[in-house]
Amino acid sequence: MNRKKITKAALSGLVAVTMVPAMAAPLVANAESESKSSIINVVFTDENGNNVGGGDQWVDADGDGVFKATELDLPEGYELNGGGDYFVKDGKFIISVKKINKGTIINFTFVGVNGESLGGGDVIVDKDGDGIFNSSEIASIIPEGYKNDSLLGDFFVSEFENSSNVIALKKIYNSTIVNVQFIDENGTVVGGGDYFVDEDGDGIFNYSELTLPEGYELIVTGDEFVDTEKTYEIVLNKEIEGTIINVVYVDEEGNNLGGGDFFVDPDDDGIANYSELDLPEGYELIVTGDFFVTPGKSYTITLHKITEEETAAATLVVRYVDQENGNEVVLEKTYDDQVGPVGETATYIEDVVVPEGYELVQDIEGIAADVEYGQTKVMYVFVTKTAQEPTQPGDEEEPNTPAEGTEESEQTDGTDTGVAMSLAGVFGTMSAALAGMVALLRRKQK
Repeated sequence: MNRKKITKAALSGLVAVTMVPAMAAPLVANAESESKSSIINVVFTDENGNNVGGGDQWVDADGDGVFKATELDLPEGYELNGGGDYFVKDGKFIISVKKINKGTIINFTFVGVNGESLGGGDVIVDKDGDGIFNSSEIASIIPEGYKNDSLLGDFFVSEFENSSNVIALKKIYNSTIVNVQFIDENGTVVGGGDYFVDEDGDGIFNYSELTLPEGYELIVTGDEFVDTEKTYEIVLNKEIEGTIINVVYVDEEGNNLGGGDFFVDPDDDGIANYSELDLPEGYELIVTGDFFVTPGKSYTITLHKITEEETAAATLVVRYVDQENGNEVVLEKTYDDQVGPVGETATYIEDVVVPEGYELVQDIEGIAADVEYGQTKVMYVFVTKTAQEPTQPGDEEEPNTPAEGTEESEQTDGTDTGVAMSLAGVFGTMSAALAGMVALLRRKQK
């Protein structure tokens, strides 16, 4: 081989080596992009239905076909107005968002019941941006030892902007303990105990000062004189919270599964969760998450039937059969201690049990068989009676003695003549065969 051929061979090898990574890299990158996520189209709308942005977005990073609204990139200055899970296959989605509001600053001036100044300051209210604030939002700037009794409830922010807002505060005095027992309209006790009341020390307290059991509301309101020796029995009414909606359940084939009216959205934010619904027994939700609540609206919800796993025993029957006696079953053993899911398989490994008085036709050490749960499998092991059966009393053979009145025809020395004659015949035959072999060898030598 000359120098040109050596150089050509080396260059060919170099080209082959450098081409492998170049071809493999795009394949790996493509595989990663296919499993990474899916593209969906999203349109974002505000609370009035106005389009505030959208477009194509990558979602479903784990590739399970479902994504959450929290995976989306929202328009700047907006936040989700709800949420939940969605199927990627639906393709195009309209997602409700609301404008982020950091609140409004309002200034308040506090005075006492006699008009004396108690200070004041700025406070941020209406952080949800709905234009309304509650008097509880100013609690953080109320001076210690005072309470607000003059400005209670919800108010429009616009009424307090750019104005001097004066609030009269009441001094808090040492309160008094009274005992209260709450009962419902049927007379059933639903709560109670000792409560601090009458913070201003005027000997009068209001029912609104009491902390009620959750889910109940006052029937009678107003003031009461303080009596520390008395137990106050106060009747409450069961409070109905949330929104009533009608639900119709159907299975995956559209068959009606029942339904009815349900209370949902207990916090009255206009959003309910499917988990708040009571489902028909034996069914489960296909779609989970939140949904918008419209009072009086009927919702059709598709459910999936829950199939319980059926279990059963796997049964193995081993029959020991005597073929020489008309296939008689002389022993049968049943094994059914393994239980599992129908359709799957159990494995039995058992010892051979040889019936008494029998022996195996074939030499086997054990029995192994696979049996489906819920099924019965029969196996046969062939046996035969043992050559020497146990003798019973009285079965012994009588000795071979001459009949009475007869004499032996020949006198012998104790040798069994039958055996001796047989041996003589064998030796005679062997001698004849040996003579023939000697004659044959002599011919060959000549």
